[in-house]
Amino acid sequence: MWRKTWLERRGRFLLMALVLALIVFLAVLDATRQMARYDLKPPITFTRYISMVYAGPIQLVWTASCILLGLGGLLREHALGVAQYSLTLPISRLRWISVRAVLGIVQAALLALVPVIVIPIAAAVVGRSYPPLEALKFSMLLVVAGIMFLFLSVLYSSLLPGDFAAVGLGAVSLYFAFNVHNYLYGWFPHFNLGRLLSGFDFIDLRTGFLTGWPWAGILVSLFLAGGLFCASVELTRRRDF
Repeated sequence: MWRKTWLERRGRFLLMALVLALIVFLAVLDATRQMARYDLKPPITFTRYISMVYAGPIQLVWTASCILLGLGGLLREHALGVAQYSLTLPISRLRWISVRAVLGIVQAALLALVPVIVIPIAAAVVGRSYPPLEALKFSMLLVVAGIMFLFLSVLYSSLLPGDFAAVGLGAVSLYFAFNVHNYLYGWFPHFNLGRLLSGFDFIDLRTGFLTGWPWAGILVSLFLAGGLFCASVELTRRRDF
C-alpha cells in the first residue's frame, strides 16, 4: 500500500520539489534588485528579505503542492476502472486513507525542507549568508500551520472522481483562504492565513527572524485538518464501489 501510493505520487512530488528549488534559488539570486524595491529606512536586510520570500513564493508553491499531493484515491481509480485491485487488498478504508495522509504529510514536510537547503547555498553564491536553522523554523511553521491544505485535497478527492475538478476546486479554495479577509473583514477582522503561515506577527522586522510561533492559529489549523481527515474517511466508507 505504501509503495503503491508512493509510485502514484512520485512524479508530482519530484516535479514540485524541482519547481520549488528553482523558484527559491532565483529569488535569492535576485535579492539585491528585489531589496532595492523597498524604499525603507533603514534599508531592508537580506535576512528580512528571505522572510518575505517565505511569505510569498515559497508559501504559494508549497500550498499548491499540498493540493497536488492529496489527489487520487479510490474514487479516481473507480472512475478509471482500476479500483478492483485496491478494493481486494486486505486493508480497511480507514487504513487506505491513513496511508495516503501520512505519506502526504511526509512528502509535504520534505518539500518544506527544500528552501532550508537551497537558501544557504544560493546565498553563498551571491556572497551572502543565511542561517539554516532560521530557515528551518519558517519551514516547520509552514508545515504545521498549512498541512490542512493536504487534507482539504484528500477530501476533494473523496468527493470528486476527476483530478482536474479537484485541482480546480483546490485552486479556488486557496484563493479564497488567502483572501477571505478582503471580503469578510466584518466577520473575520483578525484573520489572515498568509500572516499565520509566515509567522508575520512573530517576525523581528529588523532581522527577519522568527521569535515565536502563532500557537493559537496552529491549533485551529490542526483541528481543521483533523476534521477534514475524518470527513474523508467517512465519505470513503460510505461509498459503494
